[in-house]
This record gives sequence, structure tokens and C-alpha cells, in this order.
Amino acid sequence: MPDSFFDNKNINDIINDHLAEKIEFYGDVKYAYAIINKENPIEMMVLTNHADWVELYLKNNYQLVDPVIIKCLSSVESFLWDEDIMFKAQYKLPMIFRMGKNYDIKSGCTFVLHDYNNNMALLSIMMGEHCREETKTSILNDRDRLQSLLISAHTKILSLYQEESEIIQQEKKKPGLLTSRENDVLYLASQGKTYSEIACSLKVKEVTVKFHMANVVKKLGVMNAKHAINLGIELKLIHPVITDNE
Repeated sequence: MPDSFFDNKNINDIINDHLAEKIEFYGDVKYAYAIINKENPIEMMVLTNHADWVELYLKNNYQLVDPVIIKCLSSVESFLWDEDIMFKAQYKLPMIFRMGKNYDIKSGCTFVLHDYNNNMALLSIMMGEHCREETKTSILNDRDRLQSLLISAHTKILSLYQEESEIIQQEKKKPGLLTSRENDVLYLASQGKTYSEIACSLKVKEVTVKFHMANVVKKLGVMNAKHAINLGIELKLIHPVITDNE
């Protein structure tokens, strides 16, 4: 998989944390949120709470033979899957299903979204052999909610990557260690404002504030936001910002 395909760890961690928070309601289930380039399916990014299986999956490019992925390419609605369902639907069952059993993946429900960049996004909720019946019922009853979760997560990740692209272009055009927006976030944080308060002052989402602060921490080579504020003050990198709330 090419390294440049949705490879910003800061952004991906934000989205994965968001998904984990929403899906933990269902208890001990595995999930995978994936983005696939439909023109070049080798390009695939996966966020999950089951890293071992995904590492093996991507290493072997299983998306090229995965019956669930193949069905998603021609689907716009969520669907249930297990070995029996796929067999009855005349899908070939490659080694991936046998491998999945080794990671206690027996069945699941997958939600699909096709975006304007010719990518396919999907959210799979995967269940093991000992998954409780009430958990399965809850997932089935919440299909609309989970489809909405996929849409919101994918919209958010596209927005953050678009913002990252714009920031990169801005940095190419003008000198300076921090972008103006990164300075705004760092300055307001240095004034003791919380992420929520900064978001309100700058009229952006809190997740955007966290994204900018993560970039500041990375650029300054420090451990966390507190260290970034201290170093920014020491090096006189922070400039006051006037907001509508001031």
C-alpha cells in the first residue's frame, strides 16, 4: 500500500478515537473503517481496534479477493455477511475466511459509502463465535445509526485531509515555522483556553483545533501541547490573535 494514501497519523488517530468511542456501546466487537481507491484497490487505509488482523490483511492485499469488499463495490446499502451467506450468494470463499476464524471473526455487518473522490469507504462491525445475541440484535436495530456514523466519520476525515492539503500549500507560499491558524491555536492555548473554547473563538470544530495543535507539537519536536506552549513562549513564536469574542 502506498505510504501517501490517507497516511496522516494525527488525523487517523482522531477519527479512530471517535469511532472507538461510538462503537464501544456494543461491547466486545471488532470494527474496521476502511477507505479504498476504487481505481487502484491496492491503495487502502484501515482504522480498527483489531490491529493484528488488519496488519495481516493489508500485508497480503486481501482486499483484492475479499468477498465483502467485492460486494461493497456494487452496493450502496449495508448488508450482513458470514460464510454461509457469501456461499449462497455464489461468492468464492478464499483463504481470507479461514484466516479470519483464527482471529475470531465469524460474521459481521458492513456499511458502505462511495465518495466524490472515487473512493469507497466502509465500516464493518465484526462479531466472533461467542458474541451475545443481544449484541447482534442491537447492531441490526441500529443500522441507520451506524450508517450515519460512517457518513460523519468519512466527512470528517475528508475535511481534515483537505485542510491539511491547504495548510501544506500555504506553507509552500510563505516562510515561517507555524501557519497563522497554528499560531492562533497555540496563542489561545497559552492563554489558558480549553480546546472547546478555542474552537468557539476561532469558529471551527474542536477536532480541527486538536489537529492544528498536533501539528504544532510535531513541528516543535516536543512531547505535548504544554511543552509546545512553553517552547513557543521561550522562542517568541506566539503572536496575539484577535477574535470576535474579544
